[in-house]
Amino acid sequence: MTKPLEQAAVTLCMQFLQQLRIGLSQALLYALDSRQFIKSCEQTFTALETALSKVSPLKVAVSRGEALINGQKIDVPASLRSTIEQLDKIFYDAGTGSIAFEPGVTLDEVATFLQQLARRQLGEGDPN
Repeated sequence: MTKPLEQAAVTLCMQFLQQLRIGLSQALLYALDSRQFIKSCEQTFTALETALSKVSPLKVAVSRGEALINGQKIDVPASLRSTIEQLDKIFYDAGTGSIAFEPGVTLDEVATFLQQLARRQLGEGDPN
């Protein structure tokens, strides 16, 4: 049986999910080389690295307003429910059930990921 996540790890993962939603929103608004998008990518990357320092690898799934981290259901605070609902919609629209991250992911990879997932949400990305 998997060891339950510590509260500190859950908090870092929730902060990452909040920043992921912001990063995806920025990916919809700005070009890959825009100052705004680059700043958002840096913040998303930092939140991801911080979460990976406690939970590695990090597998995230959202469905029906619930968040799963490495297969464990996380109690989502009321203040973050809208974030999870928005991610749920993005994942669903993109045909993505879950995403996984491992240590060593680069800032460029995060930027590309945000752009691709955002485009898939809009139906403009490669479906494969």
